[in-house]
Amino acid sequence: MKNTNTPFVHFFKTYKANYIYDFNTNAILKVHDDVYDDIHKYVETGELSFTSPDSKEVISSLQRQGYLNSFRWKEILHPASKLLPYYLDNCMQMLTLQVTQACNLRCAYCTYSGNFVNRHHSNVRMSYETAKKAVDFI
Repeated sequence: MKNTNTPFVHFFKTYKANYIYDFNTNAILKVHDDVYDDIHKYVETGELSFTSPDSKEVISSLQRQGYLNSFRWKEILHPASKLLPYYLDNCMQMLTLQVTQACNLRCAYCTYSGNFVNRHHSNVRMSYETAKKAVDFI
């Protein structure tokens, strides 16, 4: 089990380099092997030891810059989250249901028209249960 007082990071490697994703800063750090190994060992064991003086200096520098923090997010809220009940109770006047993506019209303005690189038609259809829940909601 990982120690929660250690850096909140994720490790990954490519064939060219080692990387550490720092959750608190949303940054990807490219690091040398010894720094990668030292931080990985620290996260796993809770004991920080350095394989080289260079590794110690790099890790200290990263910490001074705000990286390798141990803070764990418990919840992230959208700024309008507290207003959502009000909007749902007072501002919803209409509900649009996309019941199928299998339309055969292929209108140029439609997001499923096939004219967009990342949009394609499919035989996906909304289930009766989902449609009923939507109507009951409104």
